[in-house]
Order: sequence, then structure tokens, then C-alpha cells
Amino acid sequence: MEKSRGERKLSLRLFWFASLVRNRLGLEASSGYGVASKLIGFIMLVPSALMQSLASFISMNVGAGDEKRAEKAAVTGVWICEIVGVAVFFLVLRHGDLFSAVFTADSAVIAKSFAYLQGFAPEVLLTPVLFAFIGYYNGHEATV
Repeated sequence: MEKSRGERKLSLRLFWFASLVRNRLGLEASSGYGVASKLIGFIMLVPSALMQSLASFISMNVGAGDEKRAEKAAVTGVWICEIVGVAVFFLVLRHGDLFSAVFTADSAVIAKSFAYLQGFAPEVLLTPVLFAFIGYYNGHEATV
């Protein structure tokens, strides 16, 4: 479904506003945010890939009339996502500065990126479970 003209305008205005706020934070903070955003994109690849594969697997089983196997796949997917999420949570919380150092050598930017990643870390615990459920509901064609 394509966005309406009004929705596109609102999205663009929100993006501009977010950019304005970020750029007023200063060079180190906005650079740290940029580095952390790249890391977050990479971190979220695993739950996103699992969500898509769960949706395919579950829809095949639902189509074949094997609801029990679809539910078992969903539960297994949630557990896998949560185990990976907990591991990534502790890695990001404790060693996010090492990950940030891959993208920059500037210690101020690394510190700001690490601070942002520490605030993001709890999200890593919840998002994989949410993505697993989205995959389950997508497999049942039960999303908007």
C-alpha cells in the first residue's frame, strides 16, 4: 500500500525535525548517533531475517493444515530470538564501544555512540520477540 501525499509530507517533516534536533546536539553527539545507527541496523538483521523466515514457514504449515507445527515453529522462533537478544544485549551493554570503534577512531564519537547503544540495549530484548510474533501473524495473514 502506497502512502498518500499527506503521509509523505508528514514523514518528510518528521525526518527534517529529527535531523534538526540531532544536528543541534553537536558534532560528536550527532556523529555518535550515526555510528550507533549503523550498528543498530546490523544488530536488527537477525530478528528481521527470522521474522521473514518464520512468516514463510508458518504460512506453509497453515496452508498445509498443520497448525500444531506452525505454533511449535512460532514458540521455537521466540526462544531463538530471545536467546540471541539476551546475548546481543550483554554484548552491546558491556562492549558497545568496541563495536563503535570499528567505524571511527575518534574517542569522543565512540563514547557518544556507546552511550546511545547502552540506552538502546533494552530494546534488543523486546524487539526480537515482537518480530517473532509479527512473523507468526504474517504467516496467518492476520496483519493489517
